[in-house]
Amino acid sequence: MHPTQCMARLFVSLVFVKHLHHYREGMLMQKLTFVVVAMLVVASNVLAQSITVNVPTQLDWNLVSLPVSNPSPTNSVLDLFLDSALPHAHCFDNPGTYMYCSPPPTTMSEGKGYFIRILNLVNNPQPITGTDISSLSIPVGGGPGGVGAGWNLVGSISHPISAVSVATVGTTILSNFFGYTNGYFVATTIEPGKGYWVKVSGPGSLEMLSPIAPTVSKEAVRVVQSVASGRGRSIKDLNTLTVRDANGGLQTLYFGADANGEIPVNMYAMPPAPPTGSFDARFATSGGGTMVQTHPEEMNDVIDLPIAIQTVAYPLTVSWKATSGSYELSDGVGGVYPVRGEGSLKIMSGEVHRLVLKVTGNSGLPKEFALSQNYPNPFNPTTNIKYALPVDSRVTVEIYNVIGQRVHTLVNDMQPAGYYVAEWNGTGNTGQQLASGVYFLHLSAQGVNGKSFNEIRKLMMLK
Repeated sequence: MHPTQCMARLFVSLVFVKHLHHYREGMLMQKLTFVVVAMLVVASNVLAQSITVNVPTQLDWNLVSLPVSNPSPTNSVLDLFLDSALPHAHCFDNPGTYMYCSPPPTTMSEGKGYFIRILNLVNNPQPITGTDISSLSIPVGGGPGGVGAGWNLVGSISHPISAVSVATVGTTILSNFFGYTNGYFVATTIEPGKGYWVKVSGPGSLEMLSPIAPTVSKEAVRVVQSVASGRGRSIKDLNTLTVRDANGGLQTLYFGADANGEIPVNMYAMPPAPPTGSFDARFATSGGGTMVQTHPEEMNDVIDLPIAIQTVAYPLTVSWKATSGSYELSDGVGGVYPVRGEGSLKIMSGEVHRLVLKVTGNSGLPKEFALSQNYPNPFNPTTNIKYALPVDSRVTVEIYNVIGQRVHTLVNDMQPAGYYVAEWNGTGNTGQQLASGVYFLHLSAQGVNGKSFNEIRKLMMLK
């Protein structure tokens, strides 16, 4: 009898011997071993509990699951999620491939994850009532013919649980758990009513137990905590590049040098792209994509890190924070931007679905001062100004109108040597929108080596 359908109170004793996967800072860091020995003590005349789970939803695509058994009134997609734009959901029954179910189901089952689309958000959160699921065994890695390793779209139980508490039987977890909120994210908590991607080594099952049931022994917790206290670099030590679309889709990617291979990049391999029409951005790889790319500390050759983007909502805003290394970003329409410090660019063209981040080396500092022509020019509403500093310099970047009045100061700061991009949105110093016409850009740099640089460029703003 399934534990959630027993007319009883459950007592579960867990003894370690198979694979417990522990997370540190959202990463799958270590593997421990344990055996799950479940002893059920059944007390009569105790009915299975009814529960209502409130599932947060959002406009556009949602990754969801069925958080109860025997849902009221039915388990149809439209009865469970009243705002769903379609009577069916997108599921995934093909581990090892990037193929969704065909035909898409109109009902939902326990333990599975589903993509649904909401175009008119009324019921948020969405209440779902049924029988409490306090524990669940979810088959994974089945694949065609009952064999296969790869990605699985799994569901949840009725209560939030830590990803550390998800045990495995007969298989090994090879990735983080990934949720979706206008972009994939690493999930450290399995929330009721949400769906998650996870990659496994082969056929087996994931075992989810709610905090209602007794958890692991104190000794097990002590061992897990000792593993978590280990030292090592994480993705927080890397540079970041964030892609955002006009509908709020957002994905942060991580990149940088990792000389000793301390960062478990394989744990950040990304799941299959969400359904067509939704947002997604990732480093493109032969394995399907990743959230993290690292490279050697010292390099002789340039390395290309292509970025694949899926969206229907332009313009795109690409921003970065790069505190180490030397990089350039190609925008797919002819623009090449140095990636150093903090910066951003806007991509207006709906034809851009691919960017390329180039690793140019850690000693790739400019040889001389330089100021490029702004791009685009003419422009509306924003333009980017690239400049280069061979040494640490006091820098001012200012905009003047045709009668010589300074209308905006973009930069007035001491900056280290490197490549930079300044953005102007056609406003004055107080934020007022300026008139269309000709403006002049003046860059002045005074290097710590005593050398100075002054250049002017002509800008044309059109509305």
